Amino acid sequence: MVGLTALVLAGVCLLNVAAERLEARFGWAVDMTEMEVTSFDEGTIEVLESLEEAVTVYTVFQNTTSSTLRARLEQVLARYQAQNDNIRVENVDPLKEPGRIASYADGESLDEGSLIVVNEDQTRFKVLPRDDYYYGYSMRQQDQSYTVFDAENVITSAIYAVTRRDIPKVYFLTEHGELDVERYGTWITAMLNENGFQTEILHGFSEDSPLMPGDILAIVDPQLDITDQERSRLYGWMNEGGRLLVNIGYTVDLDRMPNLVKLLDAFHLGFGEGYVEESAREIDRWKDDVYALVPVLDEEHAITAELNAQGFSVYMPYSRPILPVTFPEFGYVYTSLLTTSSQASVVQGGVRGHPGKQTIALAMQKDDYAQTEKTVRAVLLGGYNLLADTNMMYSTYNPLF
Repeated sequence: MVGLTALVLAGVCLLNVAAERLEARFGWAVDMTEMEVTSFDEGTIEVLESLEEAVTVYTVFQNTTSSTLRARLEQVLARYQAQNDNIRVENVDPLKEPGRIASYADGESLDEGSLIVVNEDQTRFKVLPRDDYYYGYSMRQQDQSYTVFDAENVITSAIYAVTRRDIPKVYFLTEHGELDVERYGTWITAMLNENGFQTEILHGFSEDSPLMPGDILAIVDPQLDITDQERSRLYGWMNEGGRLLVNIGYTVDLDRMPNLVKLLDAFHLGFGEGYVEESAREIDRWKDDVYALVPVLDEEHAITAELNAQGFSVYMPYSRPILPVTFPEFGYVYTSLLTTSSQASVVQGGVRGHPGKQTIALAMQKDDYAQTEKTVRAVLLGGYNLLADTNMMYSTYNPLF
């Protein structure tokens, strides 16, 4: 159901944390439950078991309100308190204490059902509007409507965000015609924020750039090349422990981007030309048309193993191929995260090439055994408009994914 969102989040999480921590760190981030709540998943349990400071969760309801939503929410919060007595729950009546709510909500009011999660010394807090965890959507194709009650996800994310000491940052590069995530990438940035990441816009990579080793840089569908200086700085940053996520669709002309190509090539990474089509016979590997891929998820890599085990699928239309790494150097590890069948072909200029297995998502890790903080990680994604809201929402709300 949420395969693409899960894949991208897992990729970002892996760029930030060690592989063996990914499953517990990420398991709760892709769980969107219905109204019936029965048990916490492993990610929530881990967050609560490690919680050593008091956290207060304020519910926003009039004292006289009696509703199914309030009952469900109080049921969930009672289970948080049972799991860890550092969790405190209080209600704030928006009619009787509007100033208290406004102090957390930038002077604004909040709808009933909203939540406010505050750390022990009240220096960090997170406001959770009701629509963040309780909302409906419909699928015209299936003529069905759904109600999502996703309280565990957003509450656990908020607790994690207000109590963790090191907040990982994801920067989205701009100034080269990249996807405008502030307008068209709100889905992925919201999901990252919910999962404890701080998202920022990086206006080019200048000498005084705030990008630090350990931060994550996302380059999404650039239309213009980076400069020589940016390439040099990015190369140095990566070798100090930078984490890079690159998504380039098939319409991008790489011949106009020699510096970006050179940067990736320094780590034996690269994108091919054209887009991938599946064989019409491989009906499990495409949907609606042969260019709309449903690729195979790697069963062992930390990014895809759990998604594969849970039966998630990923929808990747018009995917650009990623070049194979034939002779990796010592210390480099490459994994094809998403692959086609062996009968797929690359289409370039209207000409379909010879059949063969194609990679459309790749992970790279270069270990520094002397200084582990300098380990280099990168993820390449070949999907077209992959992180745009329309594609992310389609993959999330489509019951087939």
